[in-house]
Amino acid sequence: MIFVAGSIIAGTFYPGFSHSRQVISELAAVDSPVAVLQNINSVVFGLLIIAFARGLHLGITGNSRSASGPRLIAFSGAANIAEAFLPCDRGCELVSLVGSLHDWIAMFAFLAALAGIFIISRRLGADPNWGRAYQRYSVFTAGAAFVVLIVWLAIGAPAVPGLPRIAPRVLAANGTLQRVFAIIILIWIEVMALRLTTVFRRSPTSKTPDAAAEHAS
Repeated sequence: MIFVAGSIIAGTFYPGFSHSRQVISELAAVDSPVAVLQNINSVVFGLLIIAFARGLHLGITGNSRSASGPRLIAFSGAANIAEAFLPCDRGCELVSLVGSLHDWIAMFAFLAALAGIFIISRRLGADPNWGRAYQRYSVFTAGAAFVVLIVWLAIGAPAVPGLPRIAPRVLAANGTLQRVFAIIILIWIEVMALRLTTVFRRSPTSKTPDAAAEHAS
């Protein structure tokens, strides 16, 4: 998991950084001493996610060849790249225009990933290389990650200016819940990428995607 390792390494060089209280984006915030390192991590991760999405589209056959699911996954990867050039404000609060753009792009990326996983699940059941097990796992992943995302927004994430909080903020849940959400998605990517290697090996005539997609997470 390249992105996870990169974030952990960046955090070790950020004095006082808390993985439980601070979100991942704060590693590249305007006041971060490790912003360059984390931005490189985000760009590499985004490129790998785009390659993974392409490979996933090619690796799933069946009755439906809709590209909407993989495109949403690719969008989430592109969003990670964009975030590297739009640092969030201190604490990732919505203060400046650039910082607000970062936060909103991140939120759209989260939702795109969830929607992409759910849409992809509908293709998996009809493909004998994947089957119902991967379909059910994908639905479970999208559902579990969505629940965690809602709880994080409710009690952990900074409030949107002008909107009241629906529950008291638990600062220790801010970084923790965001990472739980990310880990759920990243494990799904890893599982699917590993399965893709098997699918392409069984179908030597298939157009193999960038090998880097195998380790996108």
